[in-house]
Amino acid sequence: MYHGSIFNLLKIRLFIGFLVLIGSLLVMAFSGCKKTEKIGNLPVVEISTPTQQAIHKSVWLDANTGFICGGKKNQNGFIFKTKDAGKTWELIFSSPGKCLYDINFVNDTIAYACGDALLLIRSRDNGTTWTEVSFANVNLEHFNYTPLRCIFGNYNLLMIVGGENFNNGNVLWFENNSMRWVWHFDHEFRTGLNFTQDNFVLAGYGNLYRTKDNGYNYSPMTLDGDFFTSSYTINSELGFVCGYDGGIYRTDNGGNNWKTLLKPNKTGRKRIHFNGICFSDETNGFAVGAEGLVMHCNDGEKFKTYNSITSSDLLSIVKDKTGRMVISTSNGKLFRTTN
Repeated sequence: MYHGSIFNLLKIRLFIGFLVLIGSLLVMAFSGCKKTEKIGNLPVVEISTPTQQAIHKSVWLDANTGFICGGKKNQNGFIFKTKDAGKTWELIFSSPGKCLYDINFVNDTIAYACGDALLLIRSRDNGTTWTEVSFANVNLEHFNYTPLRCIFGNYNLLMIVGGENFNNGNVLWFENNSMRWVWHFDHEFRTGLNFTQDNFVLAGYGNLYRTKDNGYNYSPMTLDGDFFTSSYTINSELGFVCGYDGGIYRTDNGGNNWKTLLKPNKTGRKRIHFNGICFSDETNGFAVGAEGLVMHCNDGEKFKTYNSITSSDLLSIVKDKTGRMVISTSNGKLFRTTN
């Protein structure tokens, strides 16, 4: 009887200790969550679209003319065009087996789009028709048929970057609309910044590289971060980059130095993931991400959080010709800000 009472008392104490431990862990978890000021609902209108699949990017030539690209990885891809601000859409390109991730107009008439398995297409007639770019004299097996993810630059010097995971990173370099070289790196690239003709920065899985000689050579850069997903260049000195690790960074001197505006995710904190960033000017910008995440900045430094506009992932944010932001989602929706 005496030994049984001691044993029961020990069990009770152990149980109480277990409850205290669980409570402490919960307090630590909730107190460690990232806390950003909520600023209400983002004023947006939804634009009708012809798809329920992921829209990875939209681009707008004027208030009415726009394009969307997307699809499903390694299954299908599309480009749709609207001439009436999204009231109606026309399918102008489809790619069975290959999703499309980016579309970019490099001048008034020439555009590129890229996707799975090194898919690269080009339009020479303002996006009306598209043809696949030839990789003549390039051994594609050496580049592992990885996706191409992002297009940045202009007609004079254009970079198309991609890859997959931590062992494949590819860069296509176009000068005056002709492919000059293909570079292979260790890690995947997702985005890039073109500050000047002789200062391009490539970013992706835990790596940043810079070229300052029109793409002939690349040197690694140092910036704490894991997976850089999107970037935006304001001018020859100012640029922003965000990551799937929850970090947002700013440079004021063309990438020489970076300032952390929002610290990356850490153990025990609520994890946030960014997929896109865009600024309308030097101070006003947005970052979007998983589960409808929208954050706004009006001083170029501090980001505040809007209520989610949808439960789906937000995949990109771009500025249209009227200065409004257009956000695309993983389930085929488009939202345009109203102010």
